[in-house]
Amino acid sequence: MSNVPGDGSYAEYINGDDFAEYQMYLDNKPSEKASSAKSMAHLMNPNSYAVKVTGYRMDNPLNGNGMYGLAFNVNSLAPGNSYYVFRVNSETGYYELVKMKILSNNTIEPATISQGNPSVITNGPNILEVRQNWPKVDLLVNNEKIDEYEINEWVDDFIQVGLHVYADHDSLY
Repeated sequence: MSNVPGDGSYAEYINGDDFAEYQMYLDNKPSEKASSAKSMAHLMNPNSYAVKVTGYRMDNPLNGNGMYGLAFNVNSLAPGNSYYVFRVNSETGYYELVKMKILSNNTIEPATISQGNPSVITNGPNILEVRQNWPKVDLLVNNEKIDEYEINEWVDDFIQVGLHVYADHDSLY
């Protein structure tokens, strides 16, 4: 994981008898600022792809407020680059599409592009999907399209996509 501020944060792959999952847990206590973490994978065809994940909030009474989702169209995590995040808050039914600009000091400057409260977001597991057919991006929740956006920035021969988790200040998620 990257950008992990707290002591107890982790990312792990769990392989059970009848399941396999990748868990991300963000410990942002004590902190006065919100924080995020991501785990990335490479794609070789950046112009047309789909990435899908079933995400859910871990049932823990210590959890605070936060969001989970997908990071996509990541050329590089070096300063001067940017990428996009599609994330949901399953408790409130809220989603947002955010452009993350990586500044020279390696901090992230988020800019919300689109947001809303579609009725398809559940308080349980949600299937999030990003469908890129350059330059158009479709955002889906539970197999229903909730938004679309045009990304007119050219990407390299490969890009990265991955999981994203966000925790509010002084929060676990």
